[in-house]
This record gives sequence, C-alpha cells and structure tokens, in this order.
Amino acid sequence: MKSKKITALLLVTAMTLGVIGCGSQGSKESSSSKESSQSSVESSAPKESTTESSSTVVEEEPAVDLSEHVDLTWYVSIGTSNDMEEVFAEANKIYEDKLNCNVEFNYLGSDYKTNMNLMIATQEEFDICYTDNWSLIYGDCVAQGGFLDITDMLPEVAPELWEYIPEAAWDACRINGRIYGIPNMQQWARRAGYLFNGKYYEEYDGKAVTDIASLADYIIRVSEGEKAKGNTWEYQADKNDWLYEFSQTVGWEVIGAKAIPGKATATEEHPTVFNEYLTDEFIEIIQAKARLYNAGCIPSDILTASTSYPSSNRIAVVANLGMSDEAEWQAGTFKDWEGVVMVPQGISMLTTDGVSATMTAISATSKNPERALLAYQEMFFNTELYTLISYGIEDKHYILDDKGRVEKIPNAGYSGTNWKMGNTFTGLIPSNYNDLDRWERTIEFNNNAIPSSLLGFSYDTSKCSTEIANCQAVVNEYYNVFMAGAYGEDTMKYYDEFIKKLEAAGVDTVIADKQAQIDAFLAGK
Repeated sequence: MKSKKITALLLVTAMTLGVIGCGSQGSKESSSSKESSQSSVESSAPKESTTESSSTVVEEEPAVDLSEHVDLTWYVSIGTSNDMEEVFAEANKIYEDKLNCNVEFNYLGSDYKTNMNLMIATQEEFDICYTDNWSLIYGDCVAQGGFLDITDMLPEVAPELWEYIPEAAWDACRINGRIYGIPNMQQWARRAGYLFNGKYYEEYDGKAVTDIASLADYIIRVSEGEKAKGNTWEYQADKNDWLYEFSQTVGWEVIGAKAIPGKATATEEHPTVFNEYLTDEFIEIIQAKARLYNAGCIPSDILTASTSYPSSNRIAVVANLGMSDEAEWQAGTFKDWEGVVMVPQGISMLTTDGVSATMTAISATSKNPERALLAYQEMFFNTELYTLISYGIEDKHYILDDKGRVEKIPNAGYSGTNWKMGNTFTGLIPSNYNDLDRWERTIEFNNNAIPSSLLGFSYDTSKCSTEIANCQAVVNEYYNVFMAGAYGEDTMKYYDEFIKKLEAAGVDTVIADKQAQIDAFLAGK
C-alpha cells in the first residue's frame, strides 16, 4: 500500500469530516428532542479532528487495556474472492500494531442472512457483524437479544466515534432509547426521481412525465414508436418496487420491515399511520405496471426467468437518485444507454430507514466487546485500513488514477464493498465519481435533508406478532406480482382480493398498534 498517496488525500477529506459531528462525550438522554436532532443534522460548524494521518485514530491512550492479545470475528455480507486471505493478512498487520488484536473477517455472500440469523438464534459466539433494515434487520436482531447495548460504552471506549457521528443519526439507531448498532457513514438522505435513456427522451417528449402514470405512458409511447421503426427488444420496463421509490419523494417513513403495512408521513409533526395499500398512489402504480405488462414492455416471464434481463434495455426507471449525477449513472448501471437524463422528484428526507440502511453491531455474545468496538472505530477512521478492506492491495487490485481516485483492476482477485464497513468519507474517491469534493457534498446533502419527526422510533412487533406475520404472508403473495404488472387485465380484481385478505389478516390491528407506539414515542420526546 502506497500510504503517501493515501495520506495526502486523507488530509483533504479530514478538513470536512467534522462538519457532521456534534455529539457530546457525556451520557445522552434516552430520547433527544426534535429540536436537538434537527440542529445536529443541519450543523455545519467543523470540530477539531484528532485524525492527523491515515495511521492515527485517537491520540490519547484508549480506555481499554490492550496488553492482552485477543482474536475477534467480523461477519459481512460480501461475496468471497481469491485474494481475501492476503488482504486480511495486511489488514491484521494494522490491527496487531494498533490494537493488539487479530480480526478474522468472514465474507458470507448470499447466505449471510440465513447464517447470521441462525448464529443469533443459537447464541453462537462472535464479535462484530453487518446489519441493516432489509436483510439482517437491525430491529429484529435487537428484539432477539442478538446485539449488545453499547449506549454507555460508546462515549467511554470510542469517544471520537461518538463525537463524529451526528446526534440525529444516533437517535435513528435508538431502540427504546438505547443504541445497539453504529450507522455506517455514507449517504443517508434519500431523494428519488426518474432516469431516462437519452436516446429517446427528446423524440418522445420525456418532459411530459410528471408522475408514475405519465411515466408508463411515456415508456409505452417509446415502445410503440420504436416497434413501428422495426426496433423491438425485451425488458423495456422493470419489476422494481416503484412504491418504495415513490414513497421517498413524499417522505413516507417505513415503520418496521418494509412488508409490514403501515406508513407515516415523516414531515408531519405528529404523523398518522395509514395503510399505503389503500392509497391512490399505490393503485396508480399497480395500474401503470399492468399497462406496461399488457403492452409487452415487461416480459411475461419476468418473475420466473432463470437469467436476468440487461438493465440497458430499460427505457426509463424510478430510482433513488441521492447524490448521483447523470454522468455517474452513465458510467455505472446504464453504460449502454445513449446518454442519461435525470429528473429528481419531491423532497430529500433523512429518515430512520435511511440512516439504519447499513449498520455495524457488536454481538451480545462477544467476549471482548470493548476491543470489538475499538476495531470498528479503527476501520472507521483509518484510511489505509479502510481502503485495504474496501478495495484490496494497491497496484494489484486497484490503482489510483491521475486524479487520485480508486480504479478497480478487472478480475484482480479481490472485491470488497466500501459501504458495508465503516465510513465512506474516510476512504478515497471511486473513479466513477467525477467530483473530487464528493464526500464534502455528500455530508452537505445529508445535513440539508429534512429530518423525519420519527427519527429514532423503532417499531416493536411483539404485541401483534401474529397479525404482522399474517399480513406479511399476504403481501409476499401479491406484492411482487403487482410490481411486475403480471396480473394484467385482472389487476383490480386481484387488488380487491389482496385488500380483503389483508383485512382478514388483521391489518387494522397492526395499523392501530403502530399508531399507539408512535403516539407514546412522541409523547416521551
């Protein structure tokens, strides 16, 4: 690893790291006020950083005795690659030097959720793991007793980490006022919108698209126009979850798992929970998908095809745009499009769902939780370590281009994932980002997003677990078919059936339970 290049780039980044840190070293109240949460998100005043080089994390002696060597285990949902052990050996040189410990990294790939849930259920001993709100769900793992309460440990053992992460983000991680996980530092705010293949945008009047219905009209218009020219192809529209993407434009907060009915508008001071499947917006989406399916824009075998259709075939999509620009989409997902036109919609929101999308937790079975927390903090601030785990060994797995950005070497033998472990703002800029001030602008994007009035609210499913399970089963039966448009002409017939089954499953009980918990949460703030 050529640390001189890394250190030079870190110095640029370090000047902006403090703009989102505004916690205190003292103990926090179990539930912060809305005003303090909002001010911590919007703060832009830098604090002094003790990070002076890629190999320095905390200047003073840590509050943990490091004299005894320990072995730690860290589980992440990343696929395996040939040179993992070589990369891990280099990482452990840093850990041995800094913390007198060895970290056994375990990349589990597609089996991650199943294996980790089993480990938690059987109370198998491990130290650190990746968690989120969509696969190994943070709130569910806490409810099972899988993660350690680190609320009091954070300011004592990892004060720099405690100060760096904004208070609003810590609040988003709280469950009944306590913290069981650390939010991985990345783009938290959400902003959805439309992406168009530039090849068709002007000719077929893409500017006429103002909502989901007109988006479907546009895709069909392009399809029919190109067919008349003799140009036909499959997968012109997708089966993606347009309801979830749409909800981000209006600030609907996900409460519990995404499949559990019941959303709330996070911009309201005291949100009212509603059944999103009864909204005009949901009906508009499923009818738009059905029209696309009937027009042949969504392939009839989309739910059963053994191979995936290429993303380049799509005419337009709904997506979380976040901090991205058209050039990034062109260089990444849609490199085969003839230009990308990006049209943002709605507002940018900072929600519990956004902050908790990727997190790291200390296992309740860890024999060395303080050292595990320090190991995460080292990964969070140490650019050399973080870059090594994220991208591998320089000049073997990646190179730095003439602008100092990371460019992966194809088929090089190691593939990490930077957003699943630590702090992306500590790392280098990937080559697909054109702006060298990317991390500064991402921090600003997070800071300027509208904070949800439900930051820190965590839904407890224990009071109506039977109704929740029944509702989830109904959603699982119908939802993907709706999003594929595969009910076709019978969509509204199956929609009526879907709603009746949800009612029989106890959806009203679930909605009332969510509302009661939100009322209690807001009353206690």
